[in-house]
Amino acid sequence: MDKKLKKQLLDMLQDISYAHEDGSFWNAWSKMHKFLWDMPEDEKMKFHSVEEMRQALQEGDLYCERTNEYVFTYNDGGSICIYTIPLDEAYKLEKMAREDDEYWGAYLGVGGDIYDDEDAEYKMATDLILGEWEFTRDLFKFEEE
Repeated sequence: MDKKLKKQLLDMLQDISYAHEDGSFWNAWSKMHKFLWDMPEDEKMKFHSVEEMRQALQEGDLYCERTNEYVFTYNDGGSICIYTIPLDEAYKLEKMAREDDEYWGAYLGVGGDIYDDEDAEYKMATDLILGEWEFTRDLFKFEEE
């Protein structure tokens, strides 16, 4: 459950509790509140539009575990580059990137697909926004953190 939805549900439950303060309702509300509060946050992002994905790419590179796709902005013109990288390789890339203060693309050679202009828009609209994405910087936790 995303943070925004979780907050909305908690706020609604709070409003309900003020309107109905009998004991049985309060017990049910307390159990629901605890359930929602303890629910883990879903760190993966889903995009509803190409614009949402472009905004996320301005903040950082993205990775989808389900498809093993790594996506980053290739140039200032809005082109994107996509590599297929298995999760174990992604782990190694992230470790190197953190040590060198780089992005994964700095270590990759030939093999990525570059999409320019309308091709980038089409690829994002038809394939990429369907995935569940994470920023590469959030994908792995290391001992030193």
